[in-house]
Amino acid sequence: MEILPRDYRNNGQKLSKDQYLQIANEVQDWAEIIGPSTISAALPLNPDVLLDRYAQIAPISNALIEQTEALLAQRPPVEVERIERHGPEPRGRIKPNQTMRKAAQRSGEVVSTEVNFTPDTLQNRLLVRFHAELAGKMVQLSEAYPQYGEMFESQLSYHQHLLEQRIFNKLRDVALETDFADAAVLSQLRDQADQAFQVIVDLWEAYLQNANLELALANNFTSALKPLSNTYELWCLRLLLEVLSDLTGQQPSQRLQGTYDFPGDITLHYNQSGDRPRGSKDQSGLVSQYFRTELNLGRGSGFPDFAITQDGDGLWVADAKFKHQKKLDDHRQVLAYAVDLLRPSKDATAALLYGSTEVDETEGEVREYTFIRRSIHPDAHLDPQTALSKQLKSTLSL
Repeated sequence: MEILPRDYRNNGQKLSKDQYLQIANEVQDWAEIIGPSTISAALPLNPDVLLDRYAQIAPISNALIEQTEALLAQRPPVEVERIERHGPEPRGRIKPNQTMRKAAQRSGEVVSTEVNFTPDTLQNRLLVRFHAELAGKMVQLSEAYPQYGEMFESQLSYHQHLLEQRIFNKLRDVALETDFADAAVLSQLRDQADQAFQVIVDLWEAYLQNANLELALANNFTSALKPLSNTYELWCLRLLLEVLSDLTGQQPSQRLQGTYDFPGDITLHYNQSGDRPRGSKDQSGLVSQYFRTELNLGRGSGFPDFAITQDGDGLWVADAKFKHQKKLDDHRQVLAYAVDLLRPSKDATAALLYGSTEVDETEGEVREYTFIRRSIHPDAHLDPQTALSKQLKSTLSL
């Protein structure tokens, strides 16, 4: 079983599982420092899980638990069974006409209607199936990767406890046999479900499709941004803050924001365009006019991931790319940022930070600017923090 994001398998060798987990764990550690409300605004995933494709299990689990609690606070869906009984004693409401006919036949039987309530409904089957699916996934992940054991502890305990309840335990086999991926079954479910249970059906379909879903009950319950790409970007931000802190002797603000100020009139800009969620509403205002929004070049155009100014002058600009191959468009874009945002100088640097083991590194002059391409990841040839520190120390003349 892998814990790697889908784009890992589709795009070739970027990072090993250990390298990926190190990045995820370091971002996770940082999330605990800067606070869950801040990090959850930055990444639309719950901060109490690793930021990978399996992280969607946790917010779905939380939403399912919340909906299940609301459901159990009322009465779980039941079906009414009316069974006609014939015998010497009534077993429910007597049916007088049929009983009179039996009396005329001298049978001595009483005809009655027995009413039973059964929990074996399509809705309860889905509820059991959903909790069983999530519990199974969480157990698998916890056994394969110890990091998940503590993260999933309370949620897994809830799922397992519900499945042990007699009313639901009896439905486990039939729930697992029911094809809840079948469109006809889902349609039947929606016809039977009230508004509250419709949310559970929505959650189930999102789980099946590994899709994104906006829910009123869970703000930011969407992974519209590629989870690992954003994890890598945050990891690079964390590295830059640590490097600048070491170089200037000042600890940065412990919140996610558009700008970070350091001694020597140095400012790190972490750009956050208005159309892509980040950790705060403020932006640095450092936007390239070559990619201004009027040109309709797409989401985030004109906003470099990172830039550094000193005394108001732009000296360093960079984009973080979780890609396994060099892209000409990436180089063009970051160089355009340099021309537009940095003062012409050999110290002015445009950098591409690749989270890959395969991208070759280079450094050279492009007209009045310095261009650097670095492979920045936990097992890079040169320690990532050392590589960035050396580069920024030269650029900022520290």
